[in-house]
Amino acid sequence: IATATTAPPSLKKRSAPSSSYRGVSYHAKTKRWEAHVWHERAQRYLGGHDTELEAARAFDLASLALKGGRARTNFGEAAYAAPQLGALRELAASEGGTAKLVREMRRSCATFASGASRYRGVTVHAHKRHRFEARLSACRGKGGGPRASYVYLGCFHDEAEAARAYDRAAIDARGDKAITNFPRSDYLCDN
Repeated sequence: IATATTAPPSLKKRSAPSSSYRGVSYHAKTKRWEAHVWHERAQRYLGGHDTELEAARAFDLASLALKGGRARTNFGEAAYAAPQLGALRELAASEGGTAKLVREMRRSCATFASGASRYRGVTVHAHKRHRFEARLSACRGKGGGPRASYVYLGCFHDEAEAARAYDRAAIDARGDKAITNFPRSDYLCDN
């Protein structure tokens, strides 16, 4: 008769969650608290935060903006300023709103890269702080390795001008699969 007091190795004890807040986990490699929200059957990364509380608040704001009154939050809707929440809800309701909201939430993190632009494919030029550089990633494909190289599109005085250069290059390179900063209809006369 076997009298084992420990569970067999196949029945490992489930590890405790890394945060007591909904939508928050600790990322050991970056040593940041990450916020994630589930929406439209996909998990959306909302950014890395210095504190667990900041990440929990980011989760709440995104949940309230995306799900409205049916959102399950950490602190409740009353804990957030009406103007901020209203602006996020408006953003979420716009065309492509989920992606726009997620982008806005990531950019609001203190850990977001300082040289970044609010547009895809645009960054603040490293040596010319008042210029914006546009680049298009060019994946090498099969056998070329996992790293992407970039096609330099130029340096611009205006951030939106750099974003439009990126959009045109993305449409040329990727056609209907291109993800643009501005509506595709803005570029119909370019073809």
